[in-house]
Amino acid sequence: MEVDPAIGQTRFHWLRSAPEAPGASNLVGLTERVAFLRKLEVDAKLQANATAIPAPN
Repeated sequence: MEVDPAIGQTRFHWLRSAPEAPGASNLVGLTERVAFLRKLEVDAKLQANATAIPAPN
């Protein structure tokens, strides 16, 4: 993966480092991540399988 100059990190790292605390600025960050994932146009069957993957601890 390559570093995206717009965010200064890889997109994978950016997705994994989503903010956890509630707040207006954090909500913006989460919606940006959702928008990025939607642009990937992942097949609906694969999306359904992704929810079965346990989150890392």
